[in-house]
Amino acid sequence: MQSGQNPQNESPWETTAQPNALPTQVLRGEVPLPAQNQNFAPYQTNQPMMSVIPPTSATAALVISLVSVVGGLLIGLPFLMAPISLIMANKALAITKSIPNHPDHATARAAQVISAIVTTLMAVVLLLIGGFIILLMLAGF
Repeated sequence: MQSGQNPQNESPWETTAQPNALPTQVLRGEVPLPAQNQNFAPYQTNQPMMSVIPPTSATAALVISLVSVVGGLLIGLPFLMAPISLIMANKALAITKSIPNHPDHATARAAQVISAIVTTLMAVVLLLIGGFIILLMLAGF
């Protein structure tokens, strides 16, 4: 082999050494390209992909349930909005349970609990009023 010629099966890195000097490396050859049939993803992150979160009526159900509590204690008639709020809260909770970490889940749960309590109180009050009316009718008033 002559000086200046390198065989083809040697490393693509060639080192040149000079006395009392640091060796330098020289790259020779071609840069290998990835095969075309491979799935290559050069940029990978550990961040979750953003997905579309369906809207719910949890906030509206919570507002209606709070209005039915306050209005029901002051006037009495807004108690009738509590079952509507309970239905809305149950629908919102069904949506939030199907999607993990939905931001409206706590709001829907709070609306469901408040609406259930107010609906139960409304049913008890209506039963007491109905029983009182029946007692008055039996007494002859």
